[in-house]
Amino acid sequence: MPRSQALVRGFTLIEVIVVLLLMSVISALVVVNIAPDDKKQVRMESDKLAALFEQAAMEARVSGETIAWSSDGSRYFFQEKSPDSGWTAMSDDIYHPYKLPKNMKIQTAAIDQAGLALGAQLIFNASGVNPPFDMVMTKQQIQMKISGDAMNRVSVEPYRLGQ
Repeated sequence: MPRSQALVRGFTLIEVIVVLLLMSVISALVVVNIAPDDKKQVRMESDKLAALFEQAAMEARVSGETIAWSSDGSRYFFQEKSPDSGWTAMSDDIYHPYKLPKNMKIQTAAIDQAGLALGAQLIFNASGVNPPFDMVMTKQQIQMKISGDAMNRVSVEPYRLGQ
């Protein structure tokens, strides 16, 4: 065989397997680092809702308009009073209706230590005086407690139901 033909040959089976193995390991690392685990996801969603509560309390006080929040367990909504004294869902960029990720829910909620039924409202008054509240966001066995105090400070911490 002439020398030029000997140099033009394909990859060996071993070389192909090594490249495929490296690509699969790198792909697995990327997927693991991109997709948050359940604990991170519950924490992120809880932090997001806590920030929205603080923002709603501040906006209610500044605007002089009462804002309400309610949830059906898997979704939540911010509402504003309409001129006819009814409530309408807010649909702006910040307070739009939001569906929680799959298998995540708001399991329990209480205002001033009294249970809050699904669909009931948590009110952010224009006066800035709001009752303390607690709620628990869960996914699988992961639970985060979101608490608000009378000064409209909202905190998030790990929680176990029954505490």
